[in-house]
Amino acid sequence: MLKPPYGTIHIMIEYPDSEIYKKVFHGFPALSTLNAYTTDSAIKKEQRVKFESNEVRNPGLTTNITMDFKELNLLNKERVSIANKIQKDYKDLYIYALEKQQLTADMILASSTRNWEQFINVNRTFYGDYDTDIWNYSLYRLEKLLKERKGISKYEKSIKYLGENINIKYDKKKALDIESIINKPLSIETITEIKSITKREINIPAGEKFNSEEMRKIFSNALIEYNIDEKWQVEIHPDYEGFTIDPSTKRVYIPNNKEYSSARVQRLIPHEIGVHVQRKQNNDRNATLRILKRNCFSNTSEEGLATLVETVLNLNKPDQYISFMSIGLVLGLDGTKRDFRDLYELLINIYYLKDDDYKTDDAWTSCIKTFLGTDYNTKGVCYFRRKGYLQDYIYTKKYLLQNPDSVKDIFKFKYDYLNKTVSKAFQRYL
Repeated sequence: MLKPPYGTIHIMIEYPDSEIYKKVFHGFPALSTLNAYTTDSAIKKEQRVKFESNEVRNPGLTTNITMDFKELNLLNKERVSIANKIQKDYKDLYIYALEKQQLTADMILASSTRNWEQFINVNRTFYGDYDTDIWNYSLYRLEKLLKERKGISKYEKSIKYLGENINIKYDKKKALDIESIINKPLSIETITEIKSITKREINIPAGEKFNSEEMRKIFSNALIEYNIDEKWQVEIHPDYEGFTIDPSTKRVYIPNNKEYSSARVQRLIPHEIGVHVQRKQNNDRNATLRILKRNCFSNTSEEGLATLVETVLNLNKPDQYISFMSIGLVLGLDGTKRDFRDLYELLINIYYLKDDDYKTDDAWTSCIKTFLGTDYNTKGVCYFRRKGYLQDYIYTKKYLLQNPDSVKDIFKFKYDYLNKTVSKAFQRYL
């Protein structure tokens, strides 16, 4: 069984202020936007039939909010005053944890009250601003796709539709600046180190496609090969649209009734286990960080890191420009705000141009993820989380190009290395 290749993780003694932690977080509710925004699969299936048959303009999906957030003030004076008594380095993490959980509560409250202006504002604060330089790059990539398919008769209708419904005007210099970051190679030493941390030789059964149950078995075996704590389990979830890691219950959830190609499996394992699960396990091995398990240390930077790992192991460029661009299209950065139906019609044409063997599942799933937490009807309102796959990939790559000696550090724990406050607080552990 392989051991972590980056050395022994230092197990700290029990932090003396653990009792203060309990006081700070006393009565803290379990908050999760994913749980709040996930809809029963049977309801989604029913609404999809109505949507695709044009019985409804947009699917009638609702949030799964079961508690009242109106009176939930996590940043009250008593909690903050107790947290302020903690040693400075630890205090930064405690206050950060409180702030992140308050933002989660605020986001869910905005959903439940349909305060969409507030929903967008909280998304920006929680996940960071939407980078318009990368928006320019995503339009540049779309334009390249249209040019590649131009003159091929079967694509003419889709090219015409997209040309009429997206204002493809962008700053080419900004787009090429982003492309130059993507194209700039990491050092051989950095690549070797990333591979040693995140890659394992996993025995993938023969076959071109794997269903959910087969994926469960493959990922269960992968947990063993990565030397992950046996408390971690792999389960099939009927309602999730994609792979989901739940650190609080130590679960890797696989979506039901989906198939994955062998190549996709090879990319998913280091993404989900090599990055997400390993970093969480490293936190659990540290007494202080384990105590702070409620804190969302990684934010979306971890999705950027996982995307980087995929590109390193598969020698390719990131292909998440469509999911990133989808958010900008909904927000109306090209001059037109959009709802679920608007985005869906654009995506089925974009995915067709990318791969004429595509399934409408791609467009449907992408739209569901883009509009989580919304009413799916209000134009210009969407969920920001998916921007991290490309945006934080680019930020992470810039970070590693500038700090090549930081590879071990950013993999060692589950924390947001792109956040200066959190990164500084974590220096004592690195």
